[in-house]
Amino acid sequence: MMNKDWLPIKEVAKELYCSVRYIQTCKAKGLFIAGEHFYQVGNHRQGKLIFNIELCRKALLDQTRKESEDQKIVLMETYQ
Repeated sequence: MMNKDWLPIKEVAKELYCSVRYIQTCKAKGLFIAGEHFYQVGNHRQGKLIFNIELCRKALLDQTRKESEDQKIVLMETYQ
């Protein structure tokens, strides 16, 4: 039985309505953290990446919220 919370990178990209490249960018920028949002099976360079869809979705929502708050602060400073 496959656990639907943990998915390979292609399926995670499909579920999050984004590209595999964007998932890799989030991983490279530290938004998705190894051992928390994903794990790797196999060789370091060629291992299969498995992501937790709910934790990744939460990380993206948190990032969106933070960016939105930062933008509001900049706009408030601009108009004052």
